[in-house]
Amino acid sequence: PLYLMLIPHTVLFASTEEALRFAGHVLGARGDIVEVPEGTLYELRGGQVRHLMRYQPQPFTEKDPVPYDHASPQARLARLKVLEEAFGGTLPHDLGEHWLAG
Repeated sequence: PLYLMLIPHTVLFASTEEALRFAGHVLGARGDIVEVPEGTLYELRGGQVRHLMRYQPQPFTEKDPVPYDHASPQARLARLKVLEEAFGGTLPHDLGEHWLAG
């Protein structure tokens, strides 16, 4: 899935709503979060959605996909490292454990 957060003069995108809420928290911004339906193409310009096109997606299968466990200890440590770097080594207390827990 793909989600967009629309805030004045900015469009953020992520694969989860939680990631967008986190980005909004970090930026001190609030905006509408919308899921991009499959087969939708947005043209973004100047921090705004300028054009919307629909198309018929072709089926895709991946041979031998690599499994990813978002709840693994390694994934949690990777998220924590990203957070620490974003906040210069000090995390705000109000982030909570939910985002780190996956």
